[in-house]
Amino acid sequence: MINEIKKYLLPIILLTMYGCSDIVTSEYPTYQNAEEDDLFQRGWLPEIIPRSATEIVVNNNLDLNESSGSFVLSNDAMLDFKERLKPTEKQEQLLYVSGESEWVFDFSDRKIIYYRLRSLN
Repeated sequence: MINEIKKYLLPIILLTMYGCSDIVTSEYPTYQNAEEDDLFQRGWLPEIIPRSATEIVVNNNLDLNESSGSFVLSNDAMLDFKERLKPTEKQEQLLYVSGESEWVFDFSDRKIIYYRLRSLN
């Protein structure tokens, strides 16, 4: 009987813990859609992202005040965007700092740009 309880208890605990996380995921087909949801104004996305960005995915961790996600750019827009960022130790990553926020962009996919927001305070 106790083994039966243990067998079902672990999945229930894991599901409960997963459900308590304050990570909110949102998807936006265009920059304009993300702008309409005030993501730039609220600081969840940096204004340096080109207006031609599409397929924007935003994962906001409300507990830690962190954000991560991805977006897609055309090759021309990507080259221009990269020129506006600073290099990091990793070859496929570039950095943008605005106020007390640090954005790390990962270009290793070649089609999708992944990002992470970290607070500097």
